[in-house]
Amino acid sequence: MDFLLVALVWSLLYYPAFALNIILNNDDGFATAHIRELYKALNDAGHNAWIVAPVSDQSGQGGRVSFTTNANLTAPGQFNSVPKGAPSYGTDPNDNHIWYYDGTPVACTFFALDFVVPNYWRGAKPDLVVGGPNFGNNAGPF
Repeated sequence: MDFLLVALVWSLLYYPAFALNIILNNDDGFATAHIRELYKALNDAGHNAWIVAPVSDQSGQGGRVSFTTNANLTAPGQFNSVPKGAPSYGTDPNDNHIWYYDGTPVACTFFALDFVVPNYWRGAKPDLVVGGPNFGNNAGPF
């Protein structure tokens, strides 16, 4: 984890008086342990964090925007978290603040801003979009 990300996470966890509305995204998928642990830590610190991330691993796709053209998943979600044939977007059955979308990370951010926030945030606006955490080294061409 680079210094700036560590500083950001530290400041978010230790200054809950500045509670933020946060969208969490990554390229490893919504079902990975590291995004869920950060989500839990941010919410435990008093923030309003929501995950809106790819249904499957999209490593190395951070520079692409690819929206789904299918109404339903053509393959199961990562770790069989969502069955094949399920809608191309939806929530974790155990937490309606954890969303998946069948697209690249950028498409997930657009989906969060254009669909999840206006329909489920009750008038609140996001203060911050956090891309990551990411498993492993993921240096790309940019």
